[in-house]
Amino acid sequence: MRELTKIRKPCGEAENFDRNRLVQSVRSAGVSEQTAKNVVDRIRLPEEVSTDELTRLVAEHLRQVNPSLSGAYAATENLKVRSAPDVSAGVAKIPDNLVKRFGVSSGQRVKVSHLNSRAEMAVEPGRDVDPREVILNKVDLYKLGAYEGAKVSVTFPH
Repeated sequence: MRELTKIRKPCGEAENFDRNRLVQSVRSAGVSEQTAKNVVDRIRLPEEVSTDELTRLVAEHLRQVNPSLSGAYAATENLKVRSAPDVSAGVAKIPDNLVKRFGVSSGQRVKVSHLNSRAEMAVEPGRDVDPREVILNKVDLYKLGAYEGAKVSVTFPH
């Protein structure tokens, strides 16, 4: 794996590849730490790669280990979290673009995780939600051990 690889984000910004960050991303889909490290170490990256292409490469390598883990990884989005008083407990307000992309509907369950905490929540589509964030009830935010602006992983049904 190239330590000098640039990762091209959807907004067009490029950042340096961070192996530990990718391992954590793979783990967010329910993969053990050792398996995540093994998969990440097998991937050969070019000088620059988009986040979509990186996701595809990881999913491809995970498929060789466990097809269901590959699907979970491909269906996981890392989003900035914030709370809002109008969101009910047990509900995750998800941006419309992700609701459409993953084919989920109102009330369907997603897994939301932060570090080692996980919770299942009902989807509420959100037209007014930033495309890179999820909105939770403040109590759910604290139960996850997250804080305003932290990154959480949302795994959609696959």
